Amino acid sequence: MKKVFDRRILFNALKVASGCVAAIFICTMMNLQFSATAGLITVLSIQNTKKETIFTALKRIAAFFAAVIISAVCF
Repeated sequence: MKKVFDRRILFNALKVASGCVAAIFICTMMNLQFSATAGLITVLSIQNTKKETIFTALKRIAAFFAAVIISAVCF
């Protein structure tokens, strides 16, 4: 009989769900207007390995600073 649930898939699903809930909870406690967006960004940012997740986070931080510099120059 084929194995119905794989532990890795279940672990990844729990990791994504707990990260999303934590991000939304933190943003709600900070009274931010669009706290669900933080949950969505968390879902999109969590990767299969810790190294990939950190690399994605660093790319998002670099994109943020690039956007701030571009907006400061334009406005």
